[in-house]
Amino acid sequence: MLRALTNVHTAQSTIEQTTPTETSHVSLLIYEYYRGRRDARLFGLMAVSIGTAVFQAIHKLERIGVHTSGSFDPNIVAAICLVSIAVIFLATRLRRLPLPPAVLLAAGGITYPLYLLHMQAGYVIFLATGPSRNPALAAALVVCGAIILAFAVWRFVERPLHRWTKNSMTAYAGKRGWKSKSGREYVGLA
Repeated sequence: MLRALTNVHTAQSTIEQTTPTETSHVSLLIYEYYRGRRDARLFGLMAVSIGTAVFQAIHKLERIGVHTSGSFDPNIVAAICLVSIAVIFLATRLRRLPLPPAVLLAAGGITYPLYLLHMQAGYVIFLATGPSRNPALAAALVVCGAIILAFAVWRFVERPLHRWTKNSMTAYAGKRGWKSKSGREYVGLA
């Protein structure tokens, strides 16, 4: 069971490793669709981009298999890739979520730290713990730990650094006498 969970996590990580190039193209095309574009060129580019994302996810399995001593079913990897793209596409169809704005802000805020941390922390913890008597519990603890760590990074690192950077850049612009697009001068805060 742990091997299956690790294989699914690793397969998902393989797909995520295609993000900077292949699946980002799909995301841009989904955005174009969301904005109202509906032409043959868009659908053709989307088909090629999705095919490339699936091909790259499967192609990168060899590199991951060396590090995990595992083998992965290319069909499962392709299915995970296609389902992930479908979920992203369907998410653009949602107009409102019945959640408080603070929850949505936090969920959006932790996405990038979670993306950066889950794979690294997940591999370290899974490899350090080895086989477990309760693999579902081990996987749940890894996921919860990654979410908590991502929230801490967002809340206590990213947000304060964002405020500091914004204030510093505004102060710098004010000292230089630069004006905003609306013509107002920046007021230095520091």
